[in-house]
Amino acid sequence: PKDGATIRRWIRTRYDHERQLQHEENRYEVLVVGEVVATELHQRSPAVRWYSQAQAADLVEGAGFTDVRMTSGFTEEPAAPSDTTFCVFGTRG
Repeated sequence: PKDGATIRRWIRTRYDHERQLQHEENRYEVLVVGEVVATELHQRSPAVRWYSQAQAADLVEGAGFTDVRMTSGFTEEPAAPSDTTFCVFGTRG
């Protein structure tokens, strides 16, 4: 920016594998000429809840969707059993 400020972000993440939750703490700092002039702390607990493919399919089917399918990541390719990032699609009818 014109004022020469730099924004710095620090992040601390903790994973609760048993409950499938991610907790997050973010600190933002504004630096001017190398000196911190402002700080903000944002915490989210939990920040993320993750699901296995089987759990996601059960939830979607439980919500009344049929023809449930999963794709790998954000592609149109079918999800492999080992994929941890996937999209879930279904038909509501």
